[in-house]
Amino acid sequence: MKTFLTNPMKNTLNTRTKRQGFTLIELLVVIAIIAALASVSYGPILNQLNKGDQNMALQNMKQIGVGLSDFSNDYGAYPDDETAALIQERQPDLNYGPMTGEYSNDYLRQLFTKMDSEKNFYCKLQGEMGRTHEPDEKIANGKGLTKGECGFAYVMKANKTGLPVPDTRTPVLMTPVFEVGATGDDVTFDYDSFRGNAFVLLLDQSVNRKTVDETGSKIPGLFPENKRKGTSTGEKFIVLAPEL
Repeated sequence: MKTFLTNPMKNTLNTRTKRQGFTLIELLVVIAIIAALASVSYGPILNQLNKGDQNMALQNMKQIGVGLSDFSNDYGAYPDDETAALIQERQPDLNYGPMTGEYSNDYLRQLFTKMDSEKNFYCKLQGEMGRTHEPDEKIANGKGLTKGECGFAYVMKANKTGLPVPDTRTPVLMTPVFEVGATGDDVTFDYDSFRGNAFVLLLDQSVNRKTVDETGSKIPGLFPENKRKGTSTGEKFIVLAPEL
């Protein structure tokens, strides 16, 4: 009887040769698994990152509110044309940049008489209305709150005089403002920056979180109602968007 001996080394080499690399089906399966895992984890990761941006906006909004209150104690009103003139009269050598104009940056520059950091005016906006960028912390020589360094819209009376007003439910700051009309009732908000959230600082220093739909809708009840007429007081105010 003949005995056939096999060569173990040869069999091992054959097995290695046969199993070199992945088959096309195996590669497709691996790619599908990776894609599925990425799709599952991407949403929660993005939400967590955006929550950090929202918390920054909330905290900085409160800091500006404190600065506005301190400023009002010294100048009798929140930043407006008259307070800008007072600042120039008291401290003619200051040069932070324009202190009046068409953007929130212009009037909020007046707060550098009470605050010395641009970071308080920053919040991460990245929607259709434009993007902010990290402040460079340079405020001298006309470099305070340059384009993109402020993310908050500023509320003034329609005649462009500064708050406060008797009703402490009146908004002072807002973000992320997408488009601003002539009055407070025409304000629309960007959906993308904070994934459908908006923040509004009131005169009483409280912050309201509002919900925005994907169209960047107006927010009902943004301004308090006139108690006698039952209509919004928004027509009495203008909202200056940040320069982006």
